[in-house]
Amino acid sequence: MWNETSAGGLGPRRSTIVRRVVEYILGERHGVPLANIDFFAGSMDHLIVEPEAVRRSLYLEDSVAAGKGFANAVTAFDELAKEIKELKDIPLEVSAVQPCTPELRYSSVFTPSPRRLKDFDRLPASLRHIEPLEFHLALEGSGSWPDDLEAVQKIKSAFLAKMGEGLEARRSVLKAEVVVEVDARPIDDNVSLEILTAAGWAFRARIYYDRSQILLEEREEQLGDAAAASTSSHLSPLDSHLQRFVHAPRHHGAMCALQNHFPSFSPTVRLLKRWASAHMLSAHFDHEQLELVAASVFLDPASPFDPPQSGATGFARAMDRLATWKWRDEPLLVPVYSFTQATSSARRAVLPVADRQAAVESFQALRLAKPNVDEHAWVIATEADLDGTVWGRRAGKVVAARIRGLAKATLATLQAGVAAGSLVVEVRSDLSLLFLAAARLY
Repeated sequence: MWNETSAGGLGPRRSTIVRRVVEYILGERHGVPLANIDFFAGSMDHLIVEPEAVRRSLYLEDSVAAGKGFANAVTAFDELAKEIKELKDIPLEVSAVQPCTPELRYSSVFTPSPRRLKDFDRLPASLRHIEPLEFHLALEGSGSWPDDLEAVQKIKSAFLAKMGEGLEARRSVLKAEVVVEVDARPIDDNVSLEILTAAGWAFRARIYYDRSQILLEEREEQLGDAAAASTSSHLSPLDSHLQRFVHAPRHHGAMCALQNHFPSFSPTVRLLKRWASAHMLSAHFDHEQLELVAASVFLDPASPFDPPQSGATGFARAMDRLATWKWRDEPLLVPVYSFTQATSSARRAVLPVADRQAAVESFQALRLAKPNVDEHAWVIATEADLDGTVWGRRAGKVVAARIRGLAKATLATLQAGVAAGSLVVEVRSDLSLLFLAAARLY
């Protein structure tokens, strides 16, 4: 029986199993030694796995070694969601709990694992951070909510405090604290509940109030140009609300659907994020942008190839996409929602003609209005965002040009390494920079 657990903890790697079968046949039947067989598909798996010594010292249970992968995080979230819905002493019942974080859609660089809390305070400050898994709460309807946006945040704070008390009364939760973002505007969603479970997981809960959108729209209507002028340096309150509570959950669901259909999507997007982080560029791009770039190589209707069957192949095609995409002159069209709504047998999706035309016209208008391209250098349009500007406000032309140059160098190195049969992929530990076959990428 051929079986092997993936380095990313996603179950058996089909490409690795094929390699072992081929190696066996070539060795047993044709006398070909293993040293003469080059295998590309699994050469990057170690880049999305933390060193074993790190995992052993930080985690209570190593999800990678146990072969559970992201299932551990999903199970922990499901258990907490069940406990939240069972809380009785809260003003309104929780009607829905919506995950909204890369760790719960199989797209975080490293596989999440529960942290070891024993002697936690003795760890260096750099190791005491636990990335919270974010989710949104929807509450049952009530006419008692105020119409003042600032008061809405105070109601949220009081509700989350009550919920935290209920969770702390249970053995499974060690701490639940209300956190207020001091830099946020008073009318923004600026309050959340940070939860630390006894099992070593951290979560962040936010409350979605459906009437907030209506109140924000009315506010913008009343203020007019004054509202736009006051928020020129960052997202408007309405756009911030829509990004967090409308677009982000919708994107999360689409990425989960892609992963369910294409098992190699997860390692592809994780390698892409690892690459961007290794070149210290990840701060300039939203998670959602990089995930949509990865999705584009799986859904491209013009591609003559089948969707990638391994993370390495998907990563190479993502590099080709970044190296050849003329982001100054054209948007990237990713029909991710048309795909998720299609039949389960669908392999490609096409953006409807009307949507495609609207996206191109919106892009042209954006470039005419802002020719300097100081923001939104990448315009990635989907059916839910034909303007392609929900994500990527802080990415300008300089960083976009930089990442394109790096992609070209990386792609050339990959092609040369595969052609020569000597692809070497490693991480230099002192600076955590990714080098492909010792390429001079800087």
